[in-house]
Amino acid sequence: MEKRIKSLTFKIGEETRPIKLNKNNYKDNLLSIQISKALVLINEYFPKNAFNEALDSPEDYPINKTISFLGDRGSGKSSCLESLVNILKEERKDIYVLDTIEPAFFDKHRNIIELIVGTMFRMFEKWEEEMQNTKRHNQLMELSLAFQNVKRDLQYMDSECCTEDSEIEDLQGLASSIGLSSSIKELVNEFLSVEKNAYLLVPIDDIDLNASLAYEMAEQIRKYLIMDKVVVCIAGKSEQLSNAIKQSYIRLYEPLLTHKQVTIEEISAMTEAYMVKFLPIRSRIYMPTQDDYADSSLVITDRQGKVETFDAVKVALLELIFKKTRFLFYNSKGQASLIVPS
Repeated sequence: MEKRIKSLTFKIGEETRPIKLNKNNYKDNLLSIQISKALVLINEYFPKNAFNEALDSPEDYPINKTISFLGDRGSGKSSCLESLVNILKEERKDIYVLDTIEPAFFDKHRNIIELIVGTMFRMFEKWEEEMQNTKRHNQLMELSLAFQNVKRDLQYMDSECCTEDSEIEDLQGLASSIGLSSSIKELVNEFLSVEKNAYLLVPIDDIDLNASLAYEMAEQIRKYLIMDKVVVCIAGKSEQLSNAIKQSYIRLYEPLLTHKQVTIEEISAMTEAYMVKFLPIRSRIYMPTQDDYADSSLVITDRQGKVETFDAVKVALLELIFKKTRFLFYNSKGQASLIVPS
């Protein structure tokens, strides 16, 4: 990763709160490289002034344009995601940005697609309460029908919705499952037409936290949200997401593993192949590591507003340890530091 020395600001009491940057100040932030790369990808996937070119082609299989912010806990993933959302709302009026989806609400009764559709429906209800002319009224009627079609198809998404004794219900469920992709595409088109938007951005934060259902979330995103007008932007820890998917494969192939017809190494290879398919490598954005900001200047503001400035994070760390404990450590050139990792 390219290294750029930026000033790092630390406010006591706000250690875990994501920051929301805007178009005027993000370039001076430590996360500027990550946010800039995301904006470049968005402009590539969503060309400006290309409303008519945004239509999906039934003959072409859409490219996976999922953007992912990847890194450890506290490395700035949520801040990058929220800042990207904020900047796009300022700069790109042709992109409708949904409220950030929190997979913590995703369980066996509410899947990720339902959460996204529910977020869109809240906006639909708000539009219905506003003053409407005849054209807008007709658009909202079409959008209402699109919601109904998606809801109907979602009812059959889980195979448990169908009884074993009803072949007709089984066939209806199969048809609705196949049609869900088309009905979601229709819903997106109708939703965007109301506000004359060309594209839809779906931000999803901490996708890896719901480890037990991570594979189901990934599959639903991959099956139903990969379309030309939509970009899904995900924040998470790739290792944790990969482990969750691997555990799903292990449960799926448990009989074969027991009889040694499949090895753990093969499961690992399958997991890696799936991760590449789900999160394309070219659109992965990795958060800064400690090496990237060790030489950045540090500004600390306490609860009373007192400001303390240091030339570098690695210097500040040792000085603060000394003030607190009276133990003195050094960053000796050519030697491994006992405190600052390298």
